[in-house]
Amino acid sequence: MRAYLPYTEAAPAAILLQFLVAFGAAVGRTAHVCVGETRHYTNESLLLVGKSARARKGDSKKVALRTVQDADPTLLVSSGLSSGEGLIHSVRDKIERPNKKGEMEVVDPGVDDKRLLVSESEFAGALKAMQRDGNTLSPVLRAVWDGDESLGTLTKNSPTRATGAHIAVIAHSTLADLERYLSDTDAANGLGNRFLVVLVTRGKLLPSPGVVPQHERDELGRRTREALDAAKLLGVVRRTPAADHLWRGMYAELSADRPGLIGDLLARAEAHVLRLSLLYALLDGRAEIDVPHLESALAVWDYCEASVRTVFSGRSGNRDADRIAEAIPPGGEMSRSGIRETLFGDRISAANLNKAIQVLTSSPEWRVRVEPTGGRPVEILERRKSRDGSQS
Repeated sequence: MRAYLPYTEAAPAAILLQFLVAFGAAVGRTAHVCVGETRHYTNESLLLVGKSARARKGDSKKVALRTVQDADPTLLVSSGLSSGEGLIHSVRDKIERPNKKGEMEVVDPGVDDKRLLVSESEFAGALKAMQRDGNTLSPVLRAVWDGDESLGTLTKNSPTRATGAHIAVIAHSTLADLERYLSDTDAANGLGNRFLVVLVTRGKLLPSPGVVPQHERDELGRRTREALDAAKLLGVVRRTPAADHLWRGMYAELSADRPGLIGDLLARAEAHVLRLSLLYALLDGRAEIDVPHLESALAVWDYCEASVRTVFSGRSGNRDADRIAEAIPPGGEMSRSGIRETLFGDRISAANLNKAIQVLTSSPEWRVRVEPTGGRPVEILERRKSRDGSQS
C-alpha cells in the first residue's frame, strides 16, 4: 500500500483486502488452521461495494492483483460467474469412461492446478443468475468457501466433479445493485456472511498518477513470492500462546448473536478473523499466528463490520418490516391498525404483521406502546428519534 498509494486514486482498504484475498488464492490448499474437524484454508470471498466509476474499484483490483501475479503468474484468474456447474467445471477432475473395448479412456484431462481466483467486476450478473429456478451458484459458492473436499451437483446432465479445489472470490458491486438483486434469502441464508463486505470510496484525487518504479514493483513481487513459497510448504498452522490468550479473550464477542439481517451477515465473524490472521502470518513468513497477525485481522474485520452496518442499514431481512421502517421516520409513530390499513391495504396477515413488528422492536430504536381506550387497547409502534434529537 505504501508503494502504490502515491500512484493511484484507489482506496487503501480496497487495495489491502483484494491483495489479501488474491494472496490466499495463490497459496492453495496447504496452510490451514484446524477448528475441531474443520479446516480453514486461505481462501476468502470479498465483496467490494462502491459507486460505479467513482470508487475506483477496478483500479484497486489491478494494483492488488499485480503484485500477486508478479509473484505467481501461474495463478488462474477468471470471471463469468453464472452457475455452480460452470464454476466446478473450471477446476474439474479428470473424466474417464470405458470405450467400446471396455478400456478406460480419458475424455477430459481435467485441471491439474485447482487454485482459482474468481474476479467478478459486475456481481449483479451473478446475483441475477442465482434468482433463476434451479440455479446452483449460491450453494456451490457456499461449499467453495467452506473448503469442501469434493464439489459437485446432483444434476443428471452435469456429472462434473472437482476434488481439492481452492477457490477465492473477489466481487464488485454498487449499492443500488445490491439493493435490487441481493435477495433477503441469499443475504441471510449463509451466502452473504461468507463474504467480507468492504465499502469503499475514491481514496483521493490524483490528476497525474504516474506508475510505481520498476525496482519497487520487483521487490514487492520477490517478497510475495518468498512468502508464497514458504506457505506452500506448511500444513497445520497454530497460534502462539500469547495469540491464543488474545483469541480466547475476543472469541465471545466475535461469536455473539446479533439481531436481524445485519446479525445474519456478521455471523461468521470468528471464522473470517481466523482466516485473516492466517493470511497475515503467512505474509509475514511465519509458521505460527502471533499477536500482531491477530490484531491486524481484527482491525480488518472491524472495517468489514462497519461496512456491513452501513451498506445494509436500511434492510432488516424482513420486507414487511422494511416497508414499515420506510414509512415511519425517526420520532414518528403509527398504530397497528394504521399500519395494516394504510401501508398494506388490509392485505397482510396478523402473523406476518406480528413478525415484522418483532423484527423492528428487536432494535432499541423501536418500541410498542399500548394506550388504553374505552374498549380494546390500541397498540402504537413508535420509532425513537436519533441521538442528536433530529427527525431524520
